[in-house]
Amino acid sequence: EFTTAFVVPLMAEHGGGVLDGWRRFYPTLRAEWQQFGVYVLLKLVLLVGAGFVFGLAGAVLAVPLGLLFFAGAFTAVAFVAAGLAAVVGLVALAAVSVPVVSFFRYHSLRTLDASPAAFTLR
Repeated sequence: EFTTAFVVPLMAEHGGGVLDGWRRFYPTLRAEWQQFGVYVLLKLVLLVGAGFVFGLAGAVLAVPLGLLFFAGAFTAVAFVAAGLAAVVGLVALAAVSVPVVSFFRYHSLRTLDASPAAFTLR
């Protein structure tokens, strides 16, 4: 996670490989370990919340499809209802996942920008 969240942006800004990126980031991690510890705790809490929301969106998709197949109601109306539920569920999952993934990426970049690492968020 730290490689993706912090080292890759440093690699993109300064060039070089993964080991060079870790050489740039490791002194900052050692100096600001409390800040990055809070980042990890906050990310865990936010991931639990996001998992709950993803679970609800997945239930919108899974419940009607499960009822269709396990109830044996293979009628045209049931297939239309299941198709509609699938579309609504997929849209709900996309509507939830895109902002969540974007927020997590932005949060890691802002954390890196606030650290003393040689990185500027443009």
